[in-house]
Amino acid sequence: MKPRTPLLFLALAAALHLAGVGLGLLMGATGDYSLRPVHAHLNVLGWTSLGLYALCWNTWPGLGSAVFRRLHLCFSGISAVLLPAGLYLHHSGGGVVLLGIASIGWGAGAALFLVLSVRLCLRSDRCV
Repeated sequence: MKPRTPLLFLALAAALHLAGVGLGLLMGATGDYSLRPVHAHLNVLGWTSLGLYALCWNTWPGLGSAVFRRLHLCFSGISAVLLPAGLYLHHSGGGVVLLGIASIGWGAGAALFLVLSVRLCLRSDRCV
């Protein structure tokens, strides 16, 4: 049985994409574009990055064990939700701590993915 991690990444990516689209529609309808950074992070971290992680985990399930898959999903998935929330709170006059924690979590997820990718490349006979 194939791991469910790619589908979980994809479902979360689609949910955050819908939130980003909804916020974009709201900004367009009201003419208030002050939440552009939140909108951008929902789409870039949520839809684009998590969607690409879904494709990568599906294409190369040997990237890491179930523990690494779950750890990557936790770091990246939770941070992709909390970072735009922290940006929103920061825009409202607070949220610096949440924004900092989410940024560190996102960085940890990206670093883990890099390590796993390089490790897979070094183990592969197709790596240049």
